[in-house]
Amino acid sequence: MLLNLIAEANRCRVIWSQELRFATVLGFGADLTWVEMLFTSLLVQHRPLW
Repeated sequence: MLLNLIAEANRCRVIWSQELRFATVLGFGADLTWVEMLFTSLLVQHRPLW
């Protein structure tokens, strides 16, 4: 859900494969760069430090 929200905010689309459990993000290069950076940053901040 987080990836989808970030992608939509940056003019990208997410295709989720339920069987293979992975997502593909489609968009222009510059937009994809922002999606990757924002998603990674938020994901790292969210993980517990134990």
